[in-house]
Amino acid sequence: MINSNEYIFFEADQVLTNDHLNESFNYLDHQARWTRNKLIGIGIACGLEIVIHSNGIEITKGCGVTSQGYLIVQPKEKYTWYMNYSQIAIPADLPFKHGTDLPFYEGYGTSGTQIYLLLTDDQQKALEPAKKASAVVINTTNGFLDDYAVALFLEAKETDLKNCDMLDCNNMGEKMVFTVRPLLVPTADLLTLRNGLPDKITLTKNDYQINLKRYNVPYKPLKTSIEVLEAFYAIVDNAVLTELSDALNYLYDEYGALLKLNTNPFVFLLAELKLMRERIFKEVPYFIEYFYDFIDDLIKGYYELSEKVAGLSECCPDVNLFPLHLILGSASQSTDAFLKDPYRDYFIYSGLFSKMDGDAAEATLLFKRIIVMLREFAIQTEKTIIITPSQYEWPPLSARAIPYYYFKTGVYAKPFNTEEINKVLKLTGKGGTELYKYWNYEKTLKKEETLNLSYHANSYTSKKPVVDPLLYDIEKYNFFRIEGHIGQNYRIALERILLQRAEYNLPFDVVAVSADQLRLSAPLPECSMQDLDTAYKLIIGDAACKIHTLFCYISSQPFRSGYDEAGNDGTVIVDKAQETTAHPEIDQGVYTLNNGSFSSYKVRGALEFETPITISATYKRGDFLRKNCPPAESTLGWTYLRSLDSKGEFRNPLQSSLVRAKDNQLLVAEYHFFQFIEFVEDLMFVLYTHTLAEINIELLVRIYREYLEMAVIVIRLLLEAADEDADNSTTDAAGNTTDYVSFDESGELILLNDELSLLLSMCVDERIDVLKREYMLRLRNYQQQLTFFNYYKKHPGLEHKAGVPKGGTFVLVYDGESRELREPVNAVGITVERGSAEVLGTTTGEPVATPSPYSTELTKMIMKFVEDCKDAPPKTKTPIITALNPPVIGTRRGLTEGAVIADFYIPYLCCSDCPPVAYIMPEPRPLKTVKPIKPVEQPTINAAGPFCSNDSSTAQLSGTPTGGTFGDSTGAAITGINSDGSFVPANLAAGSYDIYYTVARVTSAKTTIVITDAGSDFTFPAEVNGVQPSEIEFDASNVESGVTYQWQITPENKQLKAKDSTTDSKFLAILSPQVQNENPDGVSVTLTIANGACKSATTKTFKFTINDSQSGVTVTQLGS
Repeated sequence: MINSNEYIFFEADQVLTNDHLNESFNYLDHQARWTRNKLIGIGIACGLEIVIHSNGIEITKGCGVTSQGYLIVQPKEKYTWYMNYSQIAIPADLPFKHGTDLPFYEGYGTSGTQIYLLLTDDQQKALEPAKKASAVVINTTNGFLDDYAVALFLEAKETDLKNCDMLDCNNMGEKMVFTVRPLLVPTADLLTLRNGLPDKITLTKNDYQINLKRYNVPYKPLKTSIEVLEAFYAIVDNAVLTELSDALNYLYDEYGALLKLNTNPFVFLLAELKLMRERIFKEVPYFIEYFYDFIDDLIKGYYELSEKVAGLSECCPDVNLFPLHLILGSASQSTDAFLKDPYRDYFIYSGLFSKMDGDAAEATLLFKRIIVMLREFAIQTEKTIIITPSQYEWPPLSARAIPYYYFKTGVYAKPFNTEEINKVLKLTGKGGTELYKYWNYEKTLKKEETLNLSYHANSYTSKKPVVDPLLYDIEKYNFFRIEGHIGQNYRIALERILLQRAEYNLPFDVVAVSADQLRLSAPLPECSMQDLDTAYKLIIGDAACKIHTLFCYISSQPFRSGYDEAGNDGTVIVDKAQETTAHPEIDQGVYTLNNGSFSSYKVRGALEFETPITISATYKRGDFLRKNCPPAESTLGWTYLRSLDSKGEFRNPLQSSLVRAKDNQLLVAEYHFFQFIEFVEDLMFVLYTHTLAEINIELLVRIYREYLEMAVIVIRLLLEAADEDADNSTTDAAGNTTDYVSFDESGELILLNDELSLLLSMCVDERIDVLKREYMLRLRNYQQQLTFFNYYKKHPGLEHKAGVPKGGTFVLVYDGESRELREPVNAVGITVERGSAEVLGTTTGEPVATPSPYSTELTKMIMKFVEDCKDAPPKTKTPIITALNPPVIGTRRGLTEGAVIADFYIPYLCCSDCPPVAYIMPEPRPLKTVKPIKPVEQPTINAAGPFCSNDSSTAQLSGTPTGGTFGDSTGAAITGINSDGSFVPANLAAGSYDIYYTVARVTSAKTTIVITDAGSDFTFPAEVNGVQPSEIEFDASNVESGVTYQWQITPENKQLKAKDSTTDSKFLAILSPQVQNENPDGVSVTLTIANGACKSATTKTFKFTINDSQSGVTVTQLGS
């Protein structure tokens, strides 16, 4: 019996039994095995990988620990044979508890499939003949191995000991022999439970991969609000909810006990999620996007939790998981480091190495977080728009801000049974702010859970960096959650988001688009109008400039008739009697122009015309006259201004009946001049009070045509008044006649004609009509972009994540708002009222149609007329018929016109209201092909030395590129060196020469060559004093640094021999002149020098003769 808590203490003279020794061994063995499996770990530690060959299975070198703590070590082996493995009985004395079906002994396995023993070639050859015949060659291609796994079985077998004593040789004891057996074992048996314990088969994370589909991928055209929302609904379909439910249930089943959770909160999760989805889509459909976000959060929470628990191991795992074996993996495939093999016994670290306490605590918190998320999710009614910095893409859920829809108070609906979840978590109280405590493990561990950012942060903290985080550094964030806008009117939402963006200086753009394909009322953005507005103002300015000279000229004429039959202000504008006396032309029926110079007036008027073109609703009739030519008293212009009533309406002082009755030229002229002033003011009033977007072309055309008709009459009247043949003279009461100077006589008629022609050449109506058409075209294109259908197609990458990344564009999608969208009616014709923007809609959800604006009878009449019209083509009839019979515009359930129903983002700043400028460069003209001139390389010189002064051969310098010349820095030739780089070193004095190489006027860098002095000449004295033996000195001429010397006397004899060193530049020898006739041919002295790589030798032969005075020795060089 094994007892790891006690061992035997032996004493002197104690009687020992086999039990005593076995218990001591078992205690020590058990402690050693426990050290491995409890404190280190169990499973394959390294190696032991399977490599499949075409003719065998290779097991690499490695080691591992069984769950009982036994060490298995395996060398590299290749197994090419297999044979039946005979399972042996379980040893009686195994030192651990076990059942009767211990793998792979007798009694193990229920599949009925044979277990095989793997053999190497050598092992197969060593078999007995009978067994050798039963061995089978392994074939890895026939599918036989598909149902098997490779195992290393530590076979324990008891054998008898043959211990002999003096009396007999009977069996005295047994020994336990362990042998590692490589086996092929049926995978069906590995999955079979034994005593409630499975073999260690780990379900990998790949078995529960939950993939949430992207929005509207593959693409489908979404043309209504309901279609936009249905696209969210389609993502969170039953398949996704089932996958999520199964995954969470699996996590509980696998790790619930490990995390000390006793109740599974996910048993009814699938049903609850389906119920909540249906309820939201029926009652509050625009909240379906948050349900999608909620499912996305749960998936992210699942992955974060699964990553954490994947590294956990059970504290002190069961010792009978794989007590005497290690499963290496499937026998049909090689071990892959990147793919988990469900049969392989991967190493399970003990809690000592896996940080069990911390990781388990974090996993427990993350598990509870999922449960709290289920409890806290709710449909919110909060309408405050808040922007919260957060993270997206790779950061886990813990690193992100807590979303808007997790809050228990102030909600519209709750999905789950909160009481049941509270029991699971053992939570008390309402728990309205619990989630922040479970959101981030590190913060909770440091008691900093209130630092989690959230839409509802002010409910659990008052810390300014948490409640208002956008005031502080946002570098660490790459995303902004924007929440609280769903269900609000898009104009309000857009305004509030833009205000916060400006207030906090946030780097993203915002656009709002309609979900429905309806005609919109959005104006064209200013940037798209600038060129049109400029052209519009230029047309107005051009018209004003062309009109104002004659307009002001006419307005400045005196009101001579003085009639005020209209009685506009109840007073006599001009005393008729006085005017008749002063101007008898009234009775004479003559109208004449002032004899002042028209040209000088034209110049003065052109200089005074500086009116800026400003479109304003405050513009009044008469302002054109007031600003450009304020009239003098008693003029036509002065009278016109006095004839305007308080509403700006003008009534001509000279009624048409008076003009017809009098048949007076003066009255006719002044009447039409007043009308001309009025029509000009009408035209300017329309132009100056309406922008291009506002102006009514039909009204403009009518007013401009009235102006043109009156301009023609005024031109005729002015030409008649200026006619040289007309009677332009007047006679006063005394009979004096005054002749007005005619325009022709003063040279003014031509100028007047030119000015009059301008009145008819402006084409204001046509030019503005062209601009208006362009404006309408741009407006239609822009408004089409404001529909989600077109915006989605035009801007790829549209995604929903309840916010926008830095540098992105936030897209609000609202329920279509249109002047054409009338109150829907139900099936019996009763009007269905819409909900307000602040109240959740409660309509039935039935399809409704836009009613015709006409009565039934009138509709039928118009329809019949259109259908009977044979001249109209089908493309003309179709829009009319469609307008009379509006189609069904979709289901209206729970939606409010103009309310935001969804939001998206694109990860780039897109697109301002104006398209970006694109520069399209014209293709260049094809040029005549000219063979390019190859650029000259930088010349270089290659001078391969050495160059010796005694070298009489020709040396050659080379240069690249070829074809150049050698010379000095100016290009001149260097004496002794030819221009082609050839030279004889012996012809140059020893020393340095700077050489340059020039090709196509490009000169190389300087290259210096050195002529090394190789001279070996030496000097000697002409006479030596005395006739006794004495020194004689020979001196080398080449004394450069680095030169080596070697002197030699030939033959060396009694007359001349070396004294000291023979390797210096100076050579001393002992001369004995008394010795005569020793060398009748003379004595030779040779100097050999080496200057680097240059060498030379000089030999001189001398004869030494005592002079006649017997006072010295004469030295004579022979052969010189």
